[in-house]
Amino acid sequence: MLNISKFDYNLYYLSSSSNYDSDFDFYVSVMDRAYQLQYSQIRLINENFVDRTLKPLFESYTFYSTLQTPVELNTRIFNLQIVDYYDRLILPSKFEFVNKSSVYLFTIQNNDIVTLKTFSHVRYPQQYELFIKALSTNYTTSTRIIVTILPDNEQKIRFIKNQYEFRMNENEHDGFHIGTSCLEESSSNVEYSLVSTPLTKQSCIRHIQLSKCQFYLKDKFSNNLDLCQFEIHAQKQLTENITLITSAKVKIYIDDINNNKPRFSKDIYKIYVMKKKLLDNDDLLLLRVFSIDHDTGLNGYVQYQIEQNPFIEINETNGWISIKKNRVKDRSMIEHKNYLLLKLYAQDSGLPSLNTTGLLNITFDNYDNNHVNKSSLAFCSNRQIVNISDQSLPGKFSIVDEFHEARTILYMTFVVRFRIK
Repeated sequence: MLNISKFDYNLYYLSSSSNYDSDFDFYVSVMDRAYQLQYSQIRLINENFVDRTLKPLFESYTFYSTLQTPVELNTRIFNLQIVDYYDRLILPSKFEFVNKSSVYLFTIQNNDIVTLKTFSHVRYPQQYELFIKALSTNYTTSTRIIVTILPDNEQKIRFIKNQYEFRMNENEHDGFHIGTSCLEESSSNVEYSLVSTPLTKQSCIRHIQLSKCQFYLKDKFSNNLDLCQFEIHAQKQLTENITLITSAKVKIYIDDINNNKPRFSKDIYKIYVMKKKLLDNDDLLLLRVFSIDHDTGLNGYVQYQIEQNPFIEINETNGWISIKKNRVKDRSMIEHKNYLLLKLYAQDSGLPSLNTTGLLNITFDNYDNNHVNKSSLAFCSNRQIVNISDQSLPGKFSIVDEFHEARTILYMTFVVRFRIK
C-alpha cells in the first residue's frame, strides 16, 4: 500500500477506428483503508463524431418533381426546407444550386424552385437533375431534385397522399398488415420500392415486406424503436434513359408495451461506511445503483427509492446514494449497530407501472483516526475529459487527478458504463 496524493489513471483503447461513433462515460472508483468509496466521472470524447441530432438535414437524399406541359414561366415546382433529426423544421441562411447549368432553366425564390422559361410543348419526356445545398455559418447539407417534364399526352403517376402515417403495436406478429399507400390511378408496369432517408433509424425498413403498395411486417422491429420513417417509391420506365419516379413519405409509429420490469445491475449492493461519517457534517456520495428497463418512452423511464431510514437517501432520478444532509446525528442510534440492510426500489413510469427491488448492505466500520484521515475521500474534480481523434494512436493515455488530502489507497477500480448518445 502507498500513501499518495496524486494518482495516474492509465486507460487503454484498442483501436483508433472505434466501432462506436459517440462519447463514453466512465466511472472511476477509489476505495481507502476504511473501505470508503468515492467516484469520479471520465468522459472519453471522439473528436471526429458529429452528433446527427444536431445537424440539419434535407428530408430525402433525392426529391422528385413531375410537370406536364404546358409549364408557364415562374411556375413554382418545389419548396425547399430542412429539418433536424427529430423532423422539426429549420430555416437555413441560404439555398443555392451546386450545378450552375441549372440556373438558366430554374431559380430559387423565397426557398421555392421556380421555372425561368416556358415549356410550351415537348415531344418526349425531358429530365433535369438539380443539386441543391443549404448554407449557414455552422453547417452545409445537400440534396438533389429530379425534375421530369412530360408531354401532355403522357400519364403522370402520383401517390394519393404525400405522407402516410400508420400505428402498430410492438408485439404484432410476422405478416401483420401495416397499411396501404397506392397511386391515385392504377398504371401498368409500375414497380414499388422502399428507400431509406436521412431520418430513417436503425435500417428499420429491413423489417418491412412490400407487396406492390401494401406494407407487411416481416419480423419484429429492433428494441427501443418507436418510429420508423422512410419513403415509398413508384417508378415507371418511360424511355431507355428516363425513368419516371414519384415518392411519398411513410411514418410507422411503434407503440411500446410496458412488458419489461426494471432490473438492478446487482441483487445486493455492498458498501462500508465509518460510523463517524454519520455524525460528522460531511456530505458524502457512497454509491450509484443502476437499473435497466428495455421499454421505451415513459415505460422505460426509471425512478429510484430507498427504504425509510434516518441516515441514507437516494436521488430518485440518477440512483446516487448518499448520506443525508439533514440526518439526525445521534450516537445512540448507531452505537450498537454493525450494519444496515435497506431495500432499494426501481419503478418505471408506464401504465400500469412495473417495479423491482434490490438490497443495499451498509457495514459500519470503527477504524480510529490512526488508520484513516478525518476528511472524506474525494477527487478534486468530479469529471475528467479526454479527447481522441482519428489521428490518435492505439495505446495508453493518462488522466491525472488529486485527492483533497493524502490518503492510504487500498485499491482502485474502473466501473465502466457506456452511454451512447
